[in-house]
Amino acid sequence: MSQEYVLATVKKAFSDDIFRLALVKDFDKTIAENSIDLTANESAELKKVDWANYAGLGAGGGGDWVHVYST
Repeated sequence: MSQEYVLATVKKAFSDDIFRLALVKDFDKTIAENSIDLTANESAELKKVDWANYAGLGAGGGGDWVHVYST
């Protein structure tokens, strides 16, 4: 089920500005407050994502897609 949490987190971050900004401010607290059950590895990988500029939606406006899955 953990993979579902990862996908739900990414989708919510893409569509919900408040959630995405909360991830930037305090990732662990935001995940806990939203009852998202991630493994330590998944959490570590998602922490590497530049949520402030995720998919070019942040102040940077880069426009690059972020790949958060392993091949």
